Amino acid sequence: MKALYCLFICTFIFLPLCFAEGDIEALKKEVEELKVTVEELKKIVSSQEVGKPTIEKPSPIPQQAIVEKPAAPSRAISQTLNPNISIIGDFVGNVTDEESNTEGDRFSLREAELGIQAVVDPYARADFFIGVEEETPGEYKVDLEEGYITALTLPWDLQAKAGKFYQNFGKVNRIHRPETSYVDSPNILTNYFGEESRLKEPGISISSLIPNPWDKYMELTLEILNGENAMSFAGSNSRAPAYLAHLKNFFDITEDSTIELGFSGITGFNDERREQTTNIEGIDLTFKWRPLKEGLYKSFQFQNEFFFSQREESDSGIDSFGFYSFAKYQLARRWFVGGRYDYSEFPASSVEHEWAVSPILEFWMSEFNRLRLQYKHTDRNFGSEKEVNEVFLQWTYTLGPHRPEPY
Repeated sequence: MKALYCLFICTFIFLPLCFAEGDIEALKKEVEELKVTVEELKKIVSSQEVGKPTIEKPSPIPQQAIVEKPAAPSRAISQTLNPNISIIGDFVGNVTDEESNTEGDRFSLREAELGIQAVVDPYARADFFIGVEEETPGEYKVDLEEGYITALTLPWDLQAKAGKFYQNFGKVNRIHRPETSYVDSPNILTNYFGEESRLKEPGISISSLIPNPWDKYMELTLEILNGENAMSFAGSNSRAPAYLAHLKNFFDITEDSTIELGFSGITGFNDERREQTTNIEGIDLTFKWRPLKEGLYKSFQFQNEFFFSQREESDSGIDSFGFYSFAKYQLARRWFVGGRYDYSEFPASSVEHEWAVSPILEFWMSEFNRLRLQYKHTDRNFGSEKEVNEVFLQWTYTLGPHRPEPY
């Protein structure tokens, strides 16, 4: 590299000295002759433009000779109603020293997600996401990740949706697993919402922007859902709904940076007799920086979520807590480096807890094709294997148009 650099420097310094004085004079003479030739060509072209004959317009066609053709069917309507179809592949390799982990030390196509999204009519949109996931090594299951319809033209600028969907709790819960910023999910999502690390139940949702004197983005979402989450609520035997509220606030700090602040809350019964409740509150805070001049090459994100749980038991109550902090910095157009710290207790225990640290390296071949390498060290105060080390290799790729995840 140093040799090439020296070669370029020497070339740009000594190249002008290689021309003899006579050669320079000859070049000047040729340039003057070319100028004369160009001026003569301009005169010829201008004289031809002046003497150009006019083109007569064709005589109009008699009305009797015009035969009306049937109008072609409108393609705009058919193209609007045609659904966008996409597929996301999520390939993961995992190496771990945890002996009880049956998914470790192997490769797997962890998930293939089919998305079908379209406008139903001027008043509604429908979204369906079907996941084919590896349930046990070598065996796959088909699951409806999301399937809901959204009403777009309600009074008072309201927006409503009904079906099965990821609930609007916190920052990450609504983002599909292959599209998150890490291979695994934060521990608080897994410990409070179960193996799938998401709160997703059939229900209804209503949201609206809140007018405010500061002219800031404020969105309030209210949801009623089945209280069937097995970790925090009554599970599949529940016959009582859960109630959720989320307030999202978005602020511009400078032209390059923003802050998003969210408050979430959900309440529901954790027993079949509807005598004991669980309340979970959440706070999410996300800072993003992307300079206007270097937006393709530099960016920074700092994301945090905190969970607070109050669970009623037959003889006592359990207050537990968990959080994670994640940071990601863009090194170049395709390279990102980041890290995440997790601390989590459990809905049914505030004594047992675990913490973890995860450095992450990410490479984007394009916006549809991404590679990620992640290491995770977990330390627990319970179980036979208190320290666990894992290495993940992930390759995700998208085929077809796909609606972007929530910002």
